Amino acid sequence: MAVLAASAGVGALAPSAGAAPTVGIRVDAGTSLGTVPSSGFGLNTGYGDEHMGSAKATSLMKAAGVRQLRYPGGSGADDYHWKTHTYGDGSGWIPSNTDFDHFMAIAKKVGAQPILTANYGSGTPKEAADWVKYANVDKGYGVKYWEIGNEVYGNGHYGKCEPPRDTPFPTYWGIRSLTALAQPGDTMVKSSSRNSSVAVHAVRSGNGRLNVMLINKSPQNAAQVSLSYAGFTPAAGAVTTVSYAKGDTSLTTAKRGTAGAQKLPPYSITTLQLKPASGTAGADKPSPAPTPTAATPLVSAAGATGTRAQAENGAPVGRPTPSSSPSGPLASTGVSNAVTYSALGGLLVIAAGGVLALRGRRRRALHRR
Repeated sequence: MAVLAASAGVGALAPSAGAAPTVGIRVDAGTSLGTVPSSGFGLNTGYGDEHMGSAKATSLMKAAGVRQLRYPGGSGADDYHWKTHTYGDGSGWIPSNTDFDHFMAIAKKVGAQPILTANYGSGTPKEAADWVKYANVDKGYGVKYWEIGNEVYGNGHYGKCEPPRDTPFPTYWGIRSLTALAQPGDTMVKSSSRNSSVAVHAVRSGNGRLNVMLINKSPQNAAQVSLSYAGFTPAAGAVTTVSYAKGDTSLTTAKRGTAGAQKLPPYSITTLQLKPASGTAGADKPSPAPTPTAATPLVSAAGATGTRAQAENGAPVGRPTPSSSPSGPLASTGVSNAVTYSALGGLLVIAAGGVLALRGRRRRALHRR
């Protein structure tokens, strides 16, 4: 998951001559897009990371509100054999403390639900079935989420750049930004931006407050935004913001701007945490948004089923594509670099296919010992 971030934001300022036009943001706090699930925030782990169960790593994950942990990794999952705790032909070195049972102990310590990826590249159906039996019958772990392979449309291995060990780098702070926006049980509400360079997401909390996340996608230019609201009346005065910008090493919480106007630093995430005006809390409760119509299934001459959109775009019918989104809590055909809870409006994204946001080791850097 690519992460933008916001440094100390600047308060509402009138744009100077020649400045970029103000971006209009509309938040409809009265229209619900769905409820944030308890499983809405998660991370990917890797069997090559011998430190993923350390006290520092688990405390960082817990502090970020991580509720899902994916194992045994991304592309490495399609070469990993859980019974023998080996990968490939078994000649490479793997840390001894990253096998399945150790991973389950880590998940328990963090308080996270496991997501397990069966080996689609070099494994067998029996190997996968044996894993389910071992996990849920022999050990009684009660693992609910399973997927068949990682990025099965490519069935390959993809490189990645990683920071030094124990560095909470942007992916981690992205998850912390999400938990500043929403908590399980909160209600996602409708919002829109008049400029594609600024994205917006909004959440109504159980205590009647409204959180609005503003993402400035421009790496070079600050963005002046003007916000309006329906179904919610914000309190007057400066508002609390939680922000993260390129180059930052932590989230910044400060009083910046107002509910109606903010200036966003380049390439940044800024979350406004708004209180309702006195006497208006709970006056408007979000109503459900209309349910989108599902794509019409299309059956090819060979009997394979896909979507009409796939057929029109020339994608192979009945086969997953890199741009396809899961249709439920977890796609049975694997995930790419994000598991999207599309049933909840596509807001919350699990940083599942990326690297563990605490440290990582290149999967191919596992060396012989």
